[in-house]
Amino acid sequence: MAKEYQYPRWIESALQNGYFSEYNNETKGWKYKNPNKEKSYKFEFNPIKDHDIKRGDIINFEGSYRNEGKWIWGGTKIENLYTEVDDYGSVPPEFKVGKDFQPNHWIDVVDHNSIIWLEDELIENIEVYAEDNNMYGRVKIFDTNYNIFIDCYRLNPHGLKKDNNILIKDVKEYIQKEKPCFNYVGKRQLEVYI
Repeated sequence: MAKEYQYPRWIESALQNGYFSEYNNETKGWKYKNPNKEKSYKFEFNPIKDHDIKRGDIINFEGSYRNEGKWIWGGTKIENLYTEVDDYGSVPPEFKVGKDFQPNHWIDVVDHNSIIWLEDELIENIEVYAEDNNMYGRVKIFDTNYNIFIDCYRLNPHGLKKDNNILIKDVKEYIQKEKPCFNYVGKRQLEVYI
């Protein structure tokens, strides 16, 4: 499970304004340089030294509403949360569920959504099937089978009225080509909207 580490809000502002631009190879941290002074290296932003931070952990700069002030640790630097799918921010697509992360990895640290991205190998292995006028899928992640509810309204807005075998093929091809985000909705359950 991802951990969340708190830092003062001024550090986020300084990062955004480029005040932590000089990287220190020895300490693996960024030196603070005040633009109004020639040199001012009294503070160093160093999440590796400050915490036992791991790739995928969240850094929170005193945000108060949903994911405001939250960034994600990319292994060597902090990165913004992804806002293309949800304006409040979600886990970026380069943090894929599979070898490194479980589907519920960010459930307690990213607010408002549970958007995840699957590794290509997992997407290739999704088994798609139709049942009771709905489309579903199955995929195995870390030796656990996950059920997937597939809402394919955009792909087929009239429901499962056409031949299910054709639609199953269309859904599988769409998921493999587009690699959409999924939602983790609880124990062994995902959903995707295509």
